[in-house]
Amino acid sequence: QLWPVEQGPKNDVTTIGYNPQIRLKLQSGGKPAIVWIILSKHFIQENPGEEEDFLTLHVMNSIDGGRLYRNEDSKKRSVYTNSLHCLVTFETDPAEKQEYILVVSQMEKKCDIRFSVQIKASCNFEAIPLPLSLGHVTRVCSQWAGNRAAGSTSSKSYFNNPQFALEMTETKSISRDSAEVLIRVETERSIATHFYIFKGVDNSTTGVRNFHSQIVDTGMYNYGLAYLKMSLAPNQRYIILPSTYEEGTEGSFTIIAESILPVKLT
Repeated sequence: QLWPVEQGPKNDVTTIGYNPQIRLKLQSGGKPAIVWIILSKHFIQENPGEEEDFLTLHVMNSIDGGRLYRNEDSKKRSVYTNSLHCLVTFETDPAEKQEYILVVSQMEKKCDIRFSVQIKASCNFEAIPLPLSLGHVTRVCSQWAGNRAAGSTSSKSYFNNPQFALEMTETKSISRDSAEVLIRVETERSIATHFYIFKGVDNSTTGVRNFHSQIVDTGMYNYGLAYLKMSLAPNQRYIILPSTYEEGTEGSFTIIAESILPVKLT
């Protein structure tokens, strides 16, 4: 498998959303199981810097069987190495959910990497590489600056923060009452961020000014990344309002939305 250097940030301290990931589902029948995983690096001819690449493989607890985005809740973290092979072993607890996400990680990306993952276990298992996105992806770059760096909900000027309209569109091949959508706000590691989703008014060019139409939010403020996966109805307008924790905190951010349906951010 190829991991291009331009796929994701230089390191995954803030997010692992761009890392190669594999869902591992064990069929242990309620008994303990032992798993062996070998991550192997394959050299690309005349690609300088490969010997300096430090790779590893982390075993993370699965949330919903899908791609993980925050670098936390690991079952086993491994040591970075510039060797050709990295061996990871772990034993499962029958009381645990027997599903994990294997995350390939680089200490700092410098060039394209080709690698393979071999898995052996004392029980039957299923291993499926996870796609990088849900299908349709759109992104908008923006910033908190001046009076638009309005801080959290405790600020009287909260609704001065940047606001974005989100719409999903049904297609002839995909028609449904609701569809899964993943929304992420990515910013600098030093900035704690969060966002609300509101029900918008169709054909309106204005944003929201109160909480009457709020649907959901991302919970606690987190440094560098806020994200939410949920089902929303297509052909309706939603408003996304990202903010920083402290009023006056300025910085750039990117808001990303993806779904199996065509999705638009404005």
